[in-house]
Amino acid sequence: HNLTHTPPAPWCEVCVSGQGREDPHKRLDMDSELHRAGHALVSADYMFMSETGKLARESSDDRCVILVMVDTDTGYPMAVPVPRNGAEKYSVTMGTSFLDDCGADTVNLRTDGENPIKAWARAVKNKRKKVTNLQETPRYSHSSNGAVEQTVQIVQQKIRALKLDVDEKYEIKVGPT
Repeated sequence: HNLTHTPPAPWCEVCVSGQGREDPHKRLDMDSELHRAGHALVSADYMFMSETGKLARESSDDRCVILVMVDTDTGYPMAVPVPRNGAEKYSVTMGTSFLDDCGADTVNLRTDGENPIKAWARAVKNKRKKVTNLQETPRYSHSSNGAVEQTVQIVQQKIRALKLDVDEKYEIKVGPT
């Protein structure tokens, strides 16, 4: 248990500390057949974690940028640290590989309306050999991209729990990079 803190245990202080959640957002229904057209749906977003293990603002200096994607049909997730947000080569390659690993010929790739993730999604679409339809969630409706928002929470919880464990066991401070 102490190696991965999976599954979270109620008797483990690291798990309990790492499992905190933020307030939920309201959701618009974007999962209807009208939006999906019968194709696989993959949601993507960036998350930024600070040195303390909390979500950080995009403009923060002490942050790690993490690309998070999830196949909403299977729940198959991916979270990978990337050098920066936007249409950066490594993150585009990772995103393209993830979409191909999902196994669908046609994928709806859903992101929010922020410029860096939209630029990244366009680059992934251009690099991918199979059909990739881009979808953008409505403005101010972050939970319309709920699958990836939930995955961000899970990734944050796991990173925070593992960071707390390493900090405590080895008496060091793990930084964002």
